[in-house]
Amino acid sequence: MAIAGPIIFALLGLVLAALIWVVSRSLASEELPAPQPGCPYCPGSFPALAWLPLVGITARCTNCRRTTGQGRWVFELGMAASFAIAAVRIESALTLIEFALFTIPLGFILLIDFWTGTVFRNLVFLGILLGLGLAAVRGVDTLVESAQGMLAGFIIFGAGMLLFRKVLPAVQLAPLGGGDVLIAGMIGAMARWPGTLFTFFAGVVLAVLGIAIVLFIQRTDRADAVPFGPFLCAAAIPIFALTF
Repeated sequence: MAIAGPIIFALLGLVLAALIWVVSRSLASEELPAPQPGCPYCPGSFPALAWLPLVGITARCTNCRRTTGQGRWVFELGMAASFAIAAVRIESALTLIEFALFTIPLGFILLIDFWTGTVFRNLVFLGILLGLGLAAVRGVDTLVESAQGMLAGFIIFGAGMLLFRKVLPAVQLAPLGGGDVLIAGMIGAMARWPGTLFTFFAGVVLAVLGIAIVLFIQRTDRADAVPFGPFLCAAAIPIFALTF
């Protein structure tokens, strides 16, 4: 039974990651999800097989023959690993539910922001409500910690955004934008004070490394070539699994 729990939770993470990937592809293309998801590269579509975890990665567009994206392997397996770690570490059923629910807006924002550079604010507000609402279930003290984490995200990253805009007068070159500040506030509400500080630190480190790698691969020096927010979300999921 001790082994069965993490395996079942890992499978849940795998299925959830597949659903988030396919739906995010549709939303990023400004389309509604369909039984046969539309292709973001051409007017074609993918077979229903695309909805399945792991197997769906091999699905190809009926027109251009492209897959749903090679990065899907990393996303699905990373989500499954995070869920397995959470199941091993976390004993409280309520905390496991919190972790699973938090990964939903984090996953959507991660993918959509990375692909389009656009932050869907309704998803951020959903994440904030989840963070504050689930904290309120635990009591007033936890709710206060969640609110403090949210404010810390707004203040720290808001100050960073203003600083970058001061140093880099061309606003489009600033690596932090208003959407990133909202994402930081959402993650702060989920992580709660003072755990939010470690989550932010891990997110910044991952963002610096990830952006450097992507810019090197793309051979570009544009600071806005890669959005910052997705790396904050990518760091938050495993950090939550390890620290909740």
